[in-house]
Amino acid sequence: EETQAQTCERGVFMRTIDLYHAFHAVDDDILERSEAAIGRRKKNGWLKWGTIAACLCLCVVGAISIFYPKGGSQDSVVQAIAALEFNGCYYEVCNIESVLESCGLPNKITAEMAGEHLAYLEHNDGAGYEETAKQTDIELYQYAPSPCRGVYVVRDGENYMAALFCNFRLFDSNTNVELSELYCVYGVDGAEDISVIAHIESKPGTEAVVNGTVTDAEAIAEFYEHTTSLASFGNDDFQAIMFSNIPKEDKPAAHTAFADDAITLRIETKTGLRFNLRVYPSYGWIYGPGTLSYYQMDEGIFNWSEKYSFEGYSN
Repeated sequence: EETQAQTCERGVFMRTIDLYHAFHAVDDDILERSEAAIGRRKKNGWLKWGTIAACLCLCVVGAISIFYPKGGSQDSVVQAIAALEFNGCYYEVCNIESVLESCGLPNKITAEMAGEHLAYLEHNDGAGYEETAKQTDIELYQYAPSPCRGVYVVRDGENYMAALFCNFRLFDSNTNVELSELYCVYGVDGAEDISVIAHIESKPGTEAVVNGTVTDAEAIAEFYEHTTSLASFGNDDFQAIMFSNIPKEDKPAAHTAFADDAITLRIETKTGLRFNLRVYPSYGWIYGPGTLSYYQMDEGIFNWSEKYSFEGYSN
């Protein structure tokens, strides 16, 4: 396996859309091992995002800054994936059709989708955006069809893009976030706000539903109740529980086996937004992309999985 640094270096020579898919197709746990091999770097005034999922966003943005250096074409920047930090969260700003579709959005963001004005933005080093107190020609809006923290609309001049939730801003590698907070980001305050739970298979540029879907209201209510009551663990605690007693020479194989066990569950809200959970059924863990936290499965969620098996189940 190549290291994260090698991946970033190789990505410099890739098209922007390929760059996005390359990073997002790699399993989080494999990248975590790569990060450990490189070593942790201290940042003045800032602590780590918490886990490699957040570093992934930085890698994308860092490579894009090479593609589109400061002073480059604004039209080029609009075609890239840019970073935004707002309201305690990190976002990826883009207008790539396949990315928008995977999040349950139309393949083109238009002025009609811009809701309430939230902030003025300015370019940050030519690759990202940051909030500013002065009035500019770059604005951040609520996403009118589904106002929430999961997606915003960015207007950069005459160009409209989506700001897609990436993860919470965490202050150390062991901060943990309850899964209910991830649900709330997408406007899910209760089970009634979820319309579909699907087991999906992700490949670069595409997502396919496998083994059916769950749309039954009772089944969804049980899933919501069980998942929001699971105990949460920060990355450091999770690593200690799972891998601390494994001999050093056996850890690479253990990490690989864990990563290979993953299945992806896609949660679709009543308003059509989509977000994913990563489930490791053989090990009894759920990973919350965006929370950068792990959740230990209990008897309730195991029973739910048996009762509403995704294999062949559809309402």
